[in-house]
Amino acid sequence: MAFDHLIDETELLPKRSSKSRFRASIFAEWDHACAYCTAPADTLDHVLPRLKGGLTVRENLVPACRPCNGAKGSDNWREWFEQQDWYCSIRAARIAGWIGGGPEFS
Repeated sequence: MAFDHLIDETELLPKRSSKSRFRASIFAEWDHACAYCTAPADTLDHVLPRLKGGLTVRENLVPACRPCNGAKGSDNWREWFEQQDWYCSIRAARIAGWIGGGPEFS
């Protein structure tokens, strides 16, 4: 049975509204910039791809521009990121901190 509402603290929210708030909170945390190249972000990237067991949870999602999201695909984020001309160790550290830096994300 599918539900079209979620409970958020004390208010009942339509599922669409809850998803929108979830996504907006991630974009806001990163100032709507791609976590990889800092261009304006319009997608969320699963740092550990769903194909490899990554979950759709806040700690596994970062804002990404479409070119970065498409180019990274299901590659290891750190290996892919380090190969980019615009690689930045400060952004890499921020991503690692955001996702918790566990071995499954290295």
